[in-house]
Amino acid sequence: VKKRHGPLIEDALIAAINGVQGWVAEKSKVPRLGKGYYKPDCIAVNQSTKTAYVFECKRNYGSLDAPAKREADERLDEIGVLFPAYAASRGWPVMTPSLFILSFYGTAPGSKHPVYDRNSASALFPSCVVRFTRDFISYTEEVVGTWAAERAYNGDGSKHPELLPVRTAETEVRKRGNIFYQLDQMECDADATVEIG
Repeated sequence: VKKRHGPLIEDALIAAINGVQGWVAEKSKVPRLGKGYYKPDCIAVNQSTKTAYVFECKRNYGSLDAPAKREADERLDEIGVLFPAYAASRGWPVMTPSLFILSFYGTAPGSKHPVYDRNSASALFPSCVVRFTRDFISYTEEVVGTWAAERAYNGDGSKHPELLPVRTAETEVRKRGNIFYQLDQMECDADATVEIG
């Protein structure tokens, strides 16, 4: 589940960015010199301000070893050099991107590029994108955590009830403000469209 959690958050972030007028976000293939492609986790372009972000998404940047951090920096550096030609091929009026690491579960040293977390990302993206992503993270943590805890057994076959999330008044209030919990509680036709925002 951990391995898939990061890409799910990336997909939610891209969907949220694409829901904002004037923004485009995608997982792209940036052609390398010679052959092949670089596949940055996300390229986001604010067409109104003519700014672009190219970034690596990590669940927890601090858990990466030094070689993995170095590889992420090198990949970002090379994409940064290739970006002007790529942006021109897409018709984007941006020449130089901001390069950074987005670590959903906290920042850590080790990169020559800025490292943002799910809270400090509010300096980069509209608040609705940050809220959408935070709510998605919270919702998936709760759903996956509950699912896993309900299936956890001791070696003797007895369950681990202490692993189930503790429900408090505070968590219930937080859930009521989470758009994904609200959607989960809605009753509507299978083909209904829900607009958020």
